[in-house]
Amino acid sequence: MGYIRDMKTGWFKTGIILWLLFVMGAKVSEAQTSGEQSSGGRMSGEQVSGGRMSGGRMSGEQRSGTQTGYIDSLLGWRRNYIETHEILKTPEERRLLRFYGVNPDYRVDCSFERVADSGWFEMQTSGKPKTARKYGRLTFKLHDTTLHLVVFQLQMLLARADTREFLFVGFTDVTSAVDTYGAGRYIDCMIGDIHGNKMVLDFNKAYNPNCAYTSGYNCPIPPRENDLPVAILAGERNYGGKIH
Repeated sequence: MGYIRDMKTGWFKTGIILWLLFVMGAKVSEAQTSGEQSSGGRMSGEQVSGGRMSGGRMSGEQRSGTQTGYIDSLLGWRRNYIETHEILKTPEERRLLRFYGVNPDYRVDCSFERVADSGWFEMQTSGKPKTARKYGRLTFKLHDTTLHLVVFQLQMLLARADTREFLFVGFTDVTSAVDTYGAGRYIDCMIGDIHGNKMVLDFNKAYNPNCAYTSGYNCPIPPRENDLPVAILAGERNYGGKIH
């Protein structure tokens, strides 16, 4: 919405000026109301997106609408994660799960580079090692910092048709052992998520391994090359209850 600027009034009588201002003010008010209604309401859009506005007025509201759809989808994913949690079975336990607020800035576009002829190796876990290999390498920017993460494939998952497409990214960051699980968090992905040399990585879907809640599991420990030198303020945080 533009503003009324550089009006010259010297050639008009007072009555004509007031009439013009009244008409133009009504049109401006009508345009503003229409714009806010089409975006679902300005206040709701700003609340969902954290109150950030960029670009022109309409462009900012459209961006908020897109972010609102993404946030709603992510919150649905999170509800399903909580309701189907493998370790935490009771409502009381699940209420103690803690997360960062959903932030679309942590959904990053990555360039993907396949690791050719990568051999299998024994990945360190919290118990017995697991056979894995480097499937590819992601490069992306976050907070104006260029970062890299390795995507891994577990050999044991290749034996089943329903899991052979599974990949995972395990990582640690500055929040590890402070506000998030010390041994790292995981992001699940699939071979089908890779399109040419591109892949989207969503840190809002980062979750804790089973070892964050109980003992007896062999949870892969992210290697040092996947230790990010930044704080990932997205995804799951430390569990608020006692470990079983």
